Amino acid sequence: MMASEDETTREVPIVEVTIKGESRHFDLDDLITMLGLGPWTCLYLSVASLYGFSQVMNVMGSVFMAPPVPFTCTDVDGQTVLPVNGTECWVQLVNNSNGSRETVPCKNFSYSHETFETTVTEDYDLVCSRTPLHVMFQMSISIGCCGGAIIGLIIGDRYGRQTVVWYSAVCSAICAAVLVAKVSDYNVVLIARFFIGVFTITLNLPSIALAIEMCPMKYRAMYGVLSGLTFLAGMFTMTAVSYTTRNWRIMQFTASMGTFITVLVANPLVSLESPRWLVTKGRLKDAEKTLRHIARYNNKTNSLPDDLHLHLSAVYRHQQECRKSTEPLSSWQHLKSLYASKYMRKITVINYLMWYNKSLLYLAIPLNANHFSSVFVYMSLLAVSEIPAYTITGAITTKFGRKRVISIYLMVVVVMQGSMVIMMGVHYENGWLNYAMSAVAYTFVASSSQVNVLYTTELFPTSVRTLAFSAAVIIYTIGLVTPSGFTMLVPISMPWVPTLFYCFIAALAGSLVLLLPETNGQPLHQTVDEYVQFAQEKENNSENTFLIR
Repeated sequence: MMASEDETTREVPIVEVTIKGESRHFDLDDLITMLGLGPWTCLYLSVASLYGFSQVMNVMGSVFMAPPVPFTCTDVDGQTVLPVNGTECWVQLVNNSNGSRETVPCKNFSYSHETFETTVTEDYDLVCSRTPLHVMFQMSISIGCCGGAIIGLIIGDRYGRQTVVWYSAVCSAICAAVLVAKVSDYNVVLIARFFIGVFTITLNLPSIALAIEMCPMKYRAMYGVLSGLTFLAGMFTMTAVSYTTRNWRIMQFTASMGTFITVLVANPLVSLESPRWLVTKGRLKDAEKTLRHIARYNNKTNSLPDDLHLHLSAVYRHQQECRKSTEPLSSWQHLKSLYASKYMRKITVINYLMWYNKSLLYLAIPLNANHFSSVFVYMSLLAVSEIPAYTITGAITTKFGRKRVISIYLMVVVVMQGSMVIMMGVHYENGWLNYAMSAVAYTFVASSSQVNVLYTTELFPTSVRTLAFSAAVIIYTIGLVTPSGFTMLVPISMPWVPTLFYCFIAALAGSLVLLLPETNGQPLHQTVDEYVQFAQEKENNSENTFLIR
């Protein structure tokens, strides 16, 4: 069961700690490093990585599950059907016996199976007067993601990482089962999609936090990028399953496989809570028990100090000294702390701009698939273009840092998308050139996005990490809705307007990210007050250095 706020934040006595005659102590990064990359740590990292496999297929799956499908109005007994003004939505029924004609809306449709055998579009007749409901298939999960991010603001840092991950996976699996079943009511489909969006985010956020908190510092950059291979696997699997089966329900079942596996491996009998989170809540005995349990299964029992409880007490004491108030903070107070100081405001606002930019292009480029000659070729090409993002980017960001890499990547995106704007402006069409430029842009969108996920976990302290992620995902989901808004509002004669807007946001984010602190190789901060104190000292030292010069 989920522990309450009072149970998880019970007061722990603060005592002076002297370890083996020295005033220093091992911090949590030191202790996590001592655990190494053994089987239990890899279990944490594997569970956290599964979210990408399901997320990419659920969010982008509408390209294959609910595509536009050619249709015709079917014949009525004894009558001939004639389209009205070139559309099959309104037809003239010609009575073959007396030649009388009647203009009526079409109610029975025949769909083309040239590309897909079954689709949501066909199963629920999402054409003509029901076309707005077709858009809702994609919108429902996007809105659900926004709802999940809001819920994550409340539960993410309150109930623990592992607990929220498991309950979210169970609920998401139930919703997926509803979708796979042949329900006749489209409203039930939309509701299930909405809640899959909710639980996708409430599962993802603590999963990422759990993995980064348990990953040794020297492997953090590499893991943060390589974990995105599950997104790549999801893209390839989505395209392959859709191409071979052409069946949207099989596609939906495949999209939920990562969730089903998470239900098994993230349950309380197998997975344990993050020791970092336990320390922030004052549960030092539980944190010690978890660390020793992991050390035993990682074959690192002798690596941890015998007086581990003293080290944890020292970490907690430092955390409390940095905190201005010893009273437990509410979710609202934690949220306000993201904007309370100029240091936190800067990282929050700029980071959230990057999340908005990430969602704009990460979804807009794949959803453009129906404008190309082959949706399968286009999506396969995008999947291939993601390979560099999840392989070499880890080594690059480890060597050159986070913010410079993100900035350079986003500027490449601006160049590619800007070139496409110019091509549209001069009405120059070249199919394969468009394929290539979209693929290059997507490579750097995916690369910068993956580094940004890692960067976010390192920028925000442990006490607000999941909450900050939840707020970021709210901004992210606004970006998911934006491309659909452009589709509805921008005239067909001005297709370059959305891409020009995407270029502007990418250029702005790529410039402002350089104002943020570099986190490569730096320890994670535990509380907001601790980070603010660190930032103030660093600023003062910089000013003193400048004055001396």
